Amino acid sequence: MDHNDSPWVDRRMESLEPPAAWQPDSAAALARFRKMHRQAAVARKQRIWIAFGAVAACLAVVAVWPRMFPPGDTQRPGVLLPGRVLSQHGIQAPHLHPATLVLLHLEAV
Repeated sequence: MDHNDSPWVDRRMESLEPPAAWQPDSAAALARFRKMHRQAAVARKQRIWIAFGAVAACLAVVAVWPRMFPPGDTQRPGVLLPGRVLSQHGIQAPHLHPATLVLLHLEAV
């Protein structure tokens, strides 16, 4: 393997060396580590509570859904059409945007 004598590499390697007067401070490093660990634990607990809140919201919607949309309304067959299809077939609905979906209930034959 070739030896790299590039001055750019030498400058980059020199920038990685610590100053001559530098002394490691294990107590400060341990304090920084413990602080980061505590912050991570707090963030983890926040994510757990957010997840519990989302699950609770979903359960509330599931519990209320049958009262908002009773099963009797879903027994009739229907078709979901864009508003522009209604206007193409002569059904006037000026309050609807052409991209609005409309549920039409079909009567049983």
